[in-house]
Amino acid sequence: MSTTAMWLLLAVVVIVIVFASVLYKRTFTVHELALTGVMADKDYTHMYETMAPLVTRFVAVTPDNPRAMPAQTLAEHIRAYGCTAEAADSIEAGVARAEELGGEGPVCALGTLYFSGDVRQAFARLNA
Repeated sequence: MSTTAMWLLLAVVVIVIVFASVLYKRTFTVHELALTGVMADKDYTHMYETMAPLVTRFVAVTPDNPRAMPAQTLAEHIRAYGCTAEAADSIEAGVARAEELGGEGPVCALGTLYFSGDVRQAFARLNA
């Protein structure tokens, strides 16, 4: 994915969050939580520089892809921006932890599209 495409995708994610906030009459504030995973060969640095002011707590997971950045490495990278980040052992464990931390509030899943299907399946299993 090119840098331009990644910025466009990030802009779309932020717009969707703002739109959802309006629909649910909720303000997106800095105390929000994100479940995240990225490919190690992508320009993830700029993505987390942009998200750090908006999201102070992250749960990092390792997407099921050989190019994926390990969750522990990603969590360490995110902490460098002053955010709280913890690594989960699996996507399902990450979804469970994000739900636990998020309580009744929203949890944003962002990063790579490679983990979106696994996140949806884990969420469905945990809430069945």
